[in-house]
Amino acid sequence: MTLTNGRGVFARSLGEFAITGMLWFAKDIRRMRRQHRERRWEKFTVTELHGATLGIIGHGAIGRATASLANAFGMFVHGIGRRHSREEFETILKKSDYLLVGAPLTPETRGLIGERELRMMKPEAVLINLGRGPVVDEPALLHTLRENWIRGAVLDVFDEEPLPEDHPLWALDNVLLSPHCSDNTATWLYEAMELFLENYTLFAAGEPLKNITDKKAGY
Repeated sequence: MTLTNGRGVFARSLGEFAITGMLWFAKDIRRMRRQHRERRWEKFTVTELHGATLGIIGHGAIGRATASLANAFGMFVHGIGRRHSREEFETILKKSDYLLVGAPLTPETRGLIGERELRMMKPEAVLINLGRGPVVDEPALLHTLRENWIRGAVLDVFDEEPLPEDHPLWALDNVLLSPHCSDNTATWLYEAMELFLENYTLFAAGEPLKNITDKKAGY
């Protein structure tokens, strides 16, 4: 039996959210909001996305959509997909100013980004997880953020959803947290149905389908 999925339907919105997260840290929006509340006029230095390095773990639809936008900002983009060497993987961890994790959740990717990998990242780096929560070891990430091994994290996915009210992530100032809604646009259901109908038309005509799932790979 052939199985297809909705790959690509959410990519555009997720790519925009990835850029939003990078700008949130680059322009230090949290500081701007804090000074706004305190009515405090205090200039500070911001950074640019231009010239920064974006590493992408999982160069699927989300990674490609983000890469396209990042290129427009003048960023350097490096990504790896399913087949890569450990050396390539570690090079991206070490060189990225922003690390986008968009990999699917499989037995091979569960806990892919753990303490060892987080320690390889630059102190000023930002981790962005838009794929599946368990691809990043959440306890290790919490420890990393508390100890300021990296600058911060942009998170749209978590081990447990909804995130419990007493979860320590809520209290961290160096996290931009989305309740798994960065792809929840007003048109996503319509776009998903369009893709389904397009595939149904192809199926009825006996033509190759889009987004065929590799059952062995798990996605």
